[in-house]
Amino acid sequence: MTAVPPIEVPCPQCAVPADAESLRCPSCREDLAALVRLRYAGRIDYNEALERVRAGEDAAARVLLQRAVAQEPGLRPALDLLAEVTARVGTPAG
Repeated sequence: MTAVPPIEVPCPQCAVPADAESLRCPSCREDLAALVRLRYAGRIDYNEALERVRAGEDAAARVLLQRAVAQEPGLRPALDLLAEVTARVGTPAG
């Protein structure tokens, strides 16, 4: 699998990157979790899709992967897994 770059979301007030563990600004201690969720929604959907694949739920995984790729088009691991899942499940009718 391809490595995904680390989380990097700057605080809108301080311009200091969020702490990767706490998702808080190290300077002003503002909670930046909502901004991280917005910025990395594609990666979050990709991780949820991995869980679905492991559970044998390829159709549900494909929906999450399509959403992940729509949110972050260059997310190579999601693109690769989407191709694998689509090959197993086939293309949706309609």
